[in-house]
Amino acid sequence: MHTKSTHSYALCRPMTEHQILEKAAEIIADKFIKGDAFSTAKATKEYLTFKLGKYEREVFAVMLLNTQHQLIEYRELFFGSIDSASIYPREVVKAVLEVNASAVIFAHNHPSDNANWEIQSIICHPL
Repeated sequence: MHTKSTHSYALCRPMTEHQILEKAAEIIADKFIKGDAFSTAKATKEYLTFKLGKYEREVFAVMLLNTQHQLIEYRELFFGSIDSASIYPREVVKAVLEVNASAVIFAHNHPSDNANWEIQSIICHPL
């Protein structure tokens, strides 16, 4: 699934942990947008760990995919407190229809257990 990268990256200034994680998520997203598919739980977890691992509150996000399970768009839809987030299905459906996604992955983090953070719930269903 993964191809060897020939890119190199130079840092011109010190970066915070948040900036490093954001850059890592951008690199992973760029790789998947250019052809690799989110067809395994490992690839999905890797990407979502970088995207959601930085938050100290619950975040509900969606990965909007095409028919080959390539990433069209990653979108953080709802932000909550340390242990909950309100989810509005109508807004989720609007996001999916807006980009004409063929598949969607729903994800949320568990910041109250930040030391052992991992994606607890990944659901992927064709629409």
